[in-house]
Amino acid sequence: MEKKRKKSNDLSLLGRLSFLVGLVISIAAGWWNAGASGLLVLVVLGLLVGLLNVTAAETDRFLLSTLVLITAGLAVAQSFNALSPGLAEALKRIVAAYVVFTAAAGFIVALRAVLAIQRD
Repeated sequence: MEKKRKKSNDLSLLGRLSFLVGLVISIAAGWWNAGASGLLVLVVLGLLVGLLNVTAAETDRFLLSTLVLITAGLAVAQSFNALSPGLAEALKRIVAAYVVFTAAAGFIVALRAVLAIQRD
């Protein structure tokens, strides 16, 4: 029983760290071009967040929040054009990287929700 609890705590910690690292990489991507490998890292971290952080009870709220974050983030990114070109591009890259990260987590949670519906 103790080993099972420790493993659960380790996975929970991995999920929280994945979220924090994904957030930091998303912000850092604004200041340098993350490239394909950086985006792949964000996808993997997002998948881990979706697998390890979101419980069944949180699914609806998480999916709604993810949808709003992605939609609003992409819409707000267009308003950055009013800023200086360098700052606008950096902010657009931050939003784009965060959308990739969030979408990967949302994909996993949505897939789990669909599978749960199919089982019921």
